[in-house]
Amino acid sequence: MAAKRDLVGKIIEIESPSGFIYGLCTHDLKEMGQVLKLYQPLFENRIDCSKFEFETVEFRTSVRFPLRYVLKEPDINIVGCKKLTADECQLPIFRQAGNSGVDQPSDGWWIVDGDDETWVDALSREMATYPDDGFFSLDIIFSWYEKDIYPWSESQLAQGPLDFDPSKIH
Repeated sequence: MAAKRDLVGKIIEIESPSGFIYGLCTHDLKEMGQVLKLYQPLFENRIDCSKFEFETVEFRTSVRFPLRYVLKEPDINIVGCKKLTADECQLPIFRQAGNSGVDQPSDGWWIVDGDDETWVDALSREMATYPDDGFFSLDIIFSWYEKDIYPWSESQLAQGPLDFDPSKIH
């Protein structure tokens, strides 16, 4: 049986139909997947990660992703390694829209902070920047980059109630 790789600290390159996406594996949650910090830009060309200064690049969002299981796919590769900063070592706080009817927004949100889940009736401005919780696929990640979607995008915030005017988030 092959030895399991330690994925934390690995720089991931994902080749999408529109370009190259880079991310950093910050946490291994075992059967819950790995947490990837996805960097903001969609690169037109492959980059040399050994010469790239990731500390200067904004990030788009974090996702829980089944990295360990998709590494066999031809469009996802480990291309480098990076020592995590103190901020990167902190597990992100996620949000998840509550249950709703068909074509109806949720009546609230779950805030997921590690093993703690808290129900809120509406997202605050800060909570609107939390990444969406869930197991994401390559196709969803591709779509986010192609459509320029962030946690605070109108389509993401429309999933449930807010306690602020979303037009003034950024």
